[in-house]
Amino acid sequence: MIEIRWQEQYERMKRYLARASEPISGADRDAHNQRVLDDLPSFFVFCFHLKDWLKGDPQSGIGNKEVENFVRQSEPLSLCGDLANASKHAALKAGLVRADPNPRVQGGTLTSDLGSLRFVGSWFAVVTSKGEEHDALSLARLCLAEWVGFLKAKGLT
Repeated sequence: MIEIRWQEQYERMKRYLARASEPISGADRDAHNQRVLDDLPSFFVFCFHLKDWLKGDPQSGIGNKEVENFVRQSEPLSLCGDLANASKHAALKAGLVRADPNPRVQGGTLTSDLGSLRFVGSWFAVVTSKGEEHDALSLARLCLAEWVGFLKAKGLT
């Protein structure tokens, strides 16, 4: 039998956030943006499902109700859950919505001319069904911070 170790998922989640946070290298901004638009939803899937890895690893000592209540009470992780499930299943079932029924990650290139200077940058946002926008990388970092606090409080990190 293969042993489930929650640390594997925790480290995977952190790697995807690190990849999504990397600055652009080279001149191909479109390829960079596409990679980040692939990595951010993957981060949210891995981040949200860390709860399942904690529940499945008897060495974590974390019970089902305890981790589910923690995620439910966390605004960032609730939105993370909706992003994860919408990304994984193409749509959310009404009974599974935690924070928003139709969140999505969007991004692209932003160009601004300031006199003789031109600024070119990338933007990535989580857009909710209400039209609210959240900086996607900031939300991802908040989600990671929530898990770090939880795991530290449980003596696991």
